[in-house]
Formats: sequence, structure tokens, C-alpha cells
Amino acid sequence: MIALLLAWCGLGIATAIIGLGLLNLLNIQALHRLGDRLIVSIWLGILLLAWLLFSLSLGLPLSPGVGLGGVGMMMGAALMHRSCRQEVRAIGQQLWAVPLGFKLVMVALGVAIAALASQPIIWPDTGLYHYPATRWFAEYGTVPGLALVHHRFGTNSAWFALAAPLDVGGLAERQNTLLGGFLFWMETVHLAYTMRRLLKGEQTRLNWFVCLGLLLLMPTMIWGYLPFANSPDLPVLFVSFLIAWLILLIAPQPPQRQSREAAIPLLLAALTAAIKLSALPLIALVFFFYCWHHRSFSLLKRVGIGMGITMLSLLPLLSFNLITSGCFLYPVAASCTPVSWSVGAEFAQVQYQAIQEWNRWFKATPAEAQPGEWILPWIRFEGQFSFLIVCSLVALVLLLYRYRRLQLSGKFYVLLLGSLGLLYVFKSAPSWRFGLGYACVLPALFLAEACAHQGRSRLWSILVVAGAANFWLDVTSASFVLIMSLTGLILVFAYWNHRYINTSTFLLLLLLISSLTVARHYPTTYQHLGLNNRLYLWRPPKLSTIYPNDRLQQKTIKGVDYFFPPEGSILCWAAPLPCTPILTTETLELRDPQRGFRAGFQRSERE
Repeated sequence: MIALLLAWCGLGIATAIIGLGLLNLLNIQALHRLGDRLIVSIWLGILLLAWLLFSLSLGLPLSPGVGLGGVGMMMGAALMHRSCRQEVRAIGQQLWAVPLGFKLVMVALGVAIAALASQPIIWPDTGLYHYPATRWFAEYGTVPGLALVHHRFGTNSAWFALAAPLDVGGLAERQNTLLGGFLFWMETVHLAYTMRRLLKGEQTRLNWFVCLGLLLLMPTMIWGYLPFANSPDLPVLFVSFLIAWLILLIAPQPPQRQSREAAIPLLLAALTAAIKLSALPLIALVFFFYCWHHRSFSLLKRVGIGMGITMLSLLPLLSFNLITSGCFLYPVAASCTPVSWSVGAEFAQVQYQAIQEWNRWFKATPAEAQPGEWILPWIRFEGQFSFLIVCSLVALVLLLYRYRRLQLSGKFYVLLLGSLGLLYVFKSAPSWRFGLGYACVLPALFLAEACAHQGRSRLWSILVVAGAANFWLDVTSASFVLIMSLTGLILVFAYWNHRYINTSTFLLLLLLISSLTVARHYPTTYQHLGLNNRLYLWRPPKLSTIYPNDRLQQKTIKGVDYFFPPEGSILCWAAPLPCTPILTTETLELRDPQRGFRAGFQRSERE
């Protein structure tokens, strides 16, 4: 726990300086408040650092030295600007002047989240390919033909590249919760200071939008243990919502400011797409926002600059995909090339369809399944996501009906973001892990308008937050019935006494109903899995301690020893490289036996 807290502090300082350097370089003025500016700076810093390390991995193993060099280079470039150095000093003084009580709340939140992040990892994708992919980055960089070992290694992420230099020394096999836990802590602080603004009387629609959006987003994340695994889904979900917030923040600015500020959402979206392609709808929408609001240049020049930012951000991902799988946009079959290490267009198409079907059925597709037959089983499994999609549809209709009365600049783009994002996810891979950020935008926007008026209509927020936090439960379970009954009683009481429900009481009720089930969920789940749920004071446990490597299977192919999970499992966890649940093809060989894994793999000529 303490090791995570120290690492978070160091990561926060480094990424904040990097992000502040970029904000000063672009002379961004709209983000003039301390909390907003720090949040955006940290996000920019962490995404830029991930992009840089991802780019370096194309030619270098991501050792701790490479990681430190990348951080030092970016911090040095940021601090070269006098205005950045001055702002860093000013922010340090402002943070020192923050009231002691609020500082203690932030520390308490950090300790609580670090205690949760120190528990044994149970997110299955960590053992399936997240941690093995991180190990490949750390030891070898980008390896040609790695998707031939396991097809999921062809869909790697800048997020794993960012984690790779951290997998060393005392943090080896223990850092898988470091990045996710840090982001969750940062956004918890974002929620806390937004609530503080509301309590101080700043009852703006934008503050309510942030508060309600994060209350819809974060309980589902923590229910799924997503913050406590090195999953690239987490930053994409947060950025999906944060870009909506930034658009609402930037759109009311004077035209001369909009011209500069509009580049920030575009940068965030483009850099996030290098982490996971589920962020592609963000690029399309923010590109439109950028071209319309950046009026310092001609339209043609704006389009050119926007496309340049996007392509530069995506270049490492496209290069990585080509090197590891032979396909620029793996698993899109049309992007595959006939190089010797390619998985092939036919195999890529099969994997793309498998991803779609898995996210629809969450099991093998029935042989006699008809189109659309997956929807009812999917609704039962994806209770929270289904609930938020229904809320989004209702909110969209109501927002369009009241469109002219909405006093929010940028509302058009936010409506598009929530609608098109959900359509994209539902068509490509319908899962809360990909679409939750989009699903929270429209309900938060509608409820923010209601809360800003302080009338009875704001009580809908209690019902929506309760549903989003608890609809993963079986609706016949005692927990669900108890919590929703409590929510109903609160609503009845608040409806008849709404004048006596002040802001602090209202926020307390929202926090209560969004956290009740989660508090019970954690210990129950660990007990069910037979894992030890206790306080790890110094560091998280090693993966090989929780999931030993003593039952691994081994097979030698063309002089290379491959490791496989124990029978009945598909998870490698911290097994020696190369470990895979199933080889993409057994007709593979080293491209250059003298150089070993660094030279990569290819299909055998005798295939």
C-alpha cells in the first residue's frame, strides 16, 4: 500500500509537469482553476508519456533506464519554458494553501484506494495477456510476429508500454494495479473537489455534470475491479467522459480562446486511441469540434493540422500492429499484409467476429442462433450497461425536446458524443468495458440541468445513480431488493420534503446509494474465490505467489520452449515467456535463431 502511494505521488508530479508544459506551450487559458488545470495536465502528461514509450518500444526494450530517460526528457522539455516553471512554483504554493481538512480527505481517499489496489488481482485479462504483454515490452520491446504466439499479443496498447519500465525490483509482478489505481484516485479527487465547489454554492450545470457523471461511471468500474488491474479500458472510459466535460468547458470561451483550447480535447482523444481503438468515435467527434472552433487558420489548414495530430498519435499503434501481426488495424482483415509473420486476413476476420460474438453472448454462440437473438441474454448479463443505455435514450429524447432551453454551450457536440459512441460500441463490441463512458454522458447532462434548478426533478438523480451502481445484481437477490427499497423510501421522503434537502444532504444520499453494494461486494468476492483479502501494508503480493507457476505445461517447437497454463485454465499470469493459452499456429519458428526472441517469429516455410 505504501509503495503504491509513493509511486502515485511521483507519477502525479512527473505527469503534471509534462502536461503543464504542453498547456503553457499552447497558452491555454480556459483551464484557469487549479483543480481543473491539474487534472487535465496529469491526463495529458500520462497519455504523452505512454505514447512516447510505445514509440520507443518499436526499437528498444522498455527497461527502467528507458522509462526514466523518457520521463526526464519530457519533464526537461516542459521546464525549459519559463512560464511552466513559474506555474509549477505557483501551483505548489496554491496546494500548500489548500485547507488542511480537504488535504486530509484527499490523503484518506488515497489510502483507501491504495488498500484496495494492494489486494490480489482477480481481473482475468491480467493473467490472460495484459501482464505477459507488459513483460514482452520490458524485456524485448516490440517483437515481430508475436501475434503468432498468441493472437491477443497483436492488439497491444500504449498502456502496457507505460507499465513496462515499472516492472522491476520491488515492484516486479506487483505493479499491475499502479496505473489503474492512480487514475481512480485522481478521478476520485476530481469528484471530491467538484462536490466541494457545489457545497460552496457553485451550483453550475458543469459542476453537476462532472459530479453526476463520475458517480454513474465509477461504481461500475470498481464493481468490475477494473481500476485494480492494468487494463487499457480504464483510461478510455474516463477520457470518454472527460472530453465531454472539456467541450462544455471550452465552448463558452471567447472565440480567440477557443482557437487554442480546442486542440486539447483532440490531443486527448488521439492519444487515447493509441491505448485502445474503442476511442475512435472520440477522434471523429473531437476532430469536428476542433475544425469548427479553431478559427485562427483557414478550414483547409485546420483539417490538415487536425489530421496531422491524429496520424502522429496513431502512428506507433499502426506500426506496432504491423510488426506483431502483419495487419495495420488488427484484427481488421482488410488491413492485413502478406508478410512472413502475418496472422493472415482469414484468421484476423475470425478473431474479429469472435470478439463481437463473445461480447454479445459471453459464451460460445449457439449453433442455431438467429440475428438479434443475443439481445435478451445480453441484457440479463449486462444489467448496468443496459440500464444506462435506456437512461441515455430517455435523456436524449428529453434533451432534444428541451434543446433550445438548454443553457449549455457545446451541448450539440456532447449529444453527438453520447449517441454516436454508444452506437459504435453496440455495433462493434457491446460491453460495458468499452461503452460505459459514453453511456454516462447523456444521463449526466440531463440530470445536471435538473439539479441546477434545485426542484423535485433532481430526485431522478438518486434513482439513476442507484440503478447504475446496483443493476449488476440479480433483481431477485436480497441485496438488490434491499437497496432499491431503501432508494424508494429515500425518494418518497425527499419528494415530500424536497425543500429541506440541502445540497450537502443530497450529495450524501448520492454517495450512500452508489457505494452500499460495493462495500459488500469486495470481501464477498474474495471469499468466494478463496483468496486472502487483507491489508498489505507495504506492497501488493507478487502474482507468482497468488498464482504459482508450478503446474505449467511445456512444449518444444523448433527448439523453442513454450509454456502453457495448467489444464483447465487459460491464464498465464507471471509464467516465463513465451506463455500462451493456445498458439495461433504451431507452424512458427524464430526469424533469426541467433538473436532469439528479439528478432521475432514467422510462419514456417513448410506450412
